[in-house]
Amino acid sequence: MNFDIRKKLYRAVTIALISVSIIPAVLAEVDDSNVNNPIDTTITNSSDNFAVELDNGGSFTVINNGTISSSGNSDVSAIISENNSTITNITNSGTISAETVVNNAYTIHNESGDITNLTNSGTISAVAGNNFSYAINNDTGSTITNLTNSGTLSSEASNIASYTLKNMAPLLT
Repeated sequence: MNFDIRKKLYRAVTIALISVSIIPAVLAEVDDSNVNNPIDTTITNSSDNFAVELDNGGSFTVINNGTISSSGNSDVSAIISENNSTITNITNSGTISAETVVNNAYTIHNESGDITNLTNSGTISAVAGNNFSYAINNDTGSTITNLTNSGTLSSEASNIASYTLKNMAPLLT
């Protein structure tokens, strides 16, 4: 069995065990995999400060009904899309948050990727103690095609600036 299949199998078994309350509902970082995060489950960052890191150039879906959270002392991202990765859908009815003491907090960071549909009916929040905070950051060379928000977008920074939506690239609709 190769490593990629083991990682997917481990994640599926973990979610099943969480669903029947056999193991605690806190998961470590998700790397280059689809996300279906149920109610009462938290995905949190590991040592690299990303909770969900999608950076292998693939295509992914992120569904969050629980919590996706990243915190640390340097740049943090709850969900980051890099290296021309595509997120076909981000659907959030839970909480997605990023909080840092020192540098930048990015809740949804589309660094060099494409997001087709981003739908939020929950909470997306960023807090930075020192530098910039971004609830949604769409960098140059990235695309968000459809953005629908009926929930809460919030951003707070103590010293520099905060953005609920910073769009450095064209927002198509």
